[in-house]
Amino acid sequence: MHTMRQMNSMMMNSMFRDPFEMMGQTALMPHPGRGSHNDMPVSLFDPHFGRFGFNNMGADGNCHSFMSQSVMTMSSGPDGRPQVYQEVMSTRTAPGGIKETKKTVSDSRSGMRKMAIGHHIGERAHILERERNMRGEEEERQEFINLDE
Repeated sequence: MHTMRQMNSMMMNSMFRDPFEMMGQTALMPHPGRGSHNDMPVSLFDPHFGRFGFNNMGADGNCHSFMSQSVMTMSSGPDGRPQVYQEVMSTRTAPGGIKETKKTVSDSRSGMRKMAIGHHIGERAHILERERNMRGEEEERQEFINLDE
């Protein structure tokens, strides 16, 4: 129990503030004992992160990285059924200018589902995109960047 209190104390007194704080009413209110720069969410471009080498990650030729973003919204439709919109994007990079990108979108309101995958080596890329609509019709597109088909 003592260890948990120590951990809580350490986390609350450092850059790891209450993660749910920005979601409620208190996010818009001033916080006593904090400077204005601490009211913003933590950013990788924050000077505190410079010491970890994140700022030079893209310039380093020996770096592997993974980035992912996702969003999901849900609302009730006119008939009371849930309507869901979901989008997920990710990027993986490896030494030698190698990169893989993925993006998926799903919208229950329009019935649209879309997926794109891109493989990149330096300035060259092949991107494949597939889309399916509410009626089940599928469409596929390919994009070649600096490549001969």
